[in-house]
Amino acid sequence: MLRYIIKRVLIAIPVLLGVSLVAFFLVQASGDPMSFYVSNPNITSEDLIRLEKTYGFDQPKSVQYLYWLRNTLKGDWGQSFLTHQNVLTMINERLGNTLILMFTSLIVTLIISLVLGVYTATHQYSPADYVVTGFSFFGYAMPTFWFGLMLIIVFAVKTKEAGLPYLPAAGMYNIRGGHTFGQLLLHLILPVTVLSLSSVARYTRYLRSSMLEVISQDYIRTARAKGLSERVILWRHAFKNAAIPLVTLIMLDIPSMFSGALITEQVFAWPGMGRMYWEHANWVDYPVLMGIILLVSV
Repeated sequence: MLRYIIKRVLIAIPVLLGVSLVAFFLVQASGDPMSFYVSNPNITSEDLIRLEKTYGFDQPKSVQYLYWLRNTLKGDWGQSFLTHQNVLTMINERLGNTLILMFTSLIVTLIISLVLGVYTATHQYSPADYVVTGFSFFGYAMPTFWFGLMLIIVFAVKTKEAGLPYLPAAGMYNIRGGHTFGQLLLHLILPVTVLSLSSVARYTRYLRSSMLEVISQDYIRTARAKGLSERVILWRHAFKNAAIPLVTLIMLDIPSMFSGALITEQVFAWPGMGRMYWEHANWVDYPVLMGIILLVSV
């Protein structure tokens, strides 16, 4: 086992190097990071030349990448061109917020998906099965940004105008309410609903398909012939094997928990990694962008 782990770690090293190399040149090609300073009327052409030399923009792209790689391996992820803060410090400030949002969404998604997936598999072609299937197609097709805006209009704007209890539409806490757990839960409802919609649709379909395949196997018929209860057969025997593809899918989704939900965080002004990536991508702030990409890649 130890030998296998060491082998996988060694394979990961060139993979991470390849990802960082491709990502660096793609980020560099997406725009000019000096455009942020060019738009500032207080900065002269002499200042621009000095800044280019300070940040190493006067060097070839390959040399810039080697400088970035050397500093990163030393633990120096650079400073943001916009805020002049340390990249690691910025990531630490936002990562916790993103993990709260994504982990809550994952828990909600798993609870709903397990119930719907198992139920529809055991009630194949029933009215409930057709309803859940239609819901799954709806969840697949619904654009995230549009659905988020609709939720804000209905549950934050219209309900407030009607004098009804309404949900907060932006941020993590109320400015006047303080940083309380109750405030955090209220602010989580809308973004978690948006994030869970497509994931529930995806996980439910995977689990339903896997359960249908498993419950038709010989060992399930043997368990029934032995007189075991249907609940024991489903959850102790069938579900364990049917959940293997779902667990694989969840493992593949783990990097998104660290990168955040770019569109959802932007729509709901959630101060997480996705929103930070969006803000700094607009100005090609590549130290921040590369820091986030490197974290997700690892």
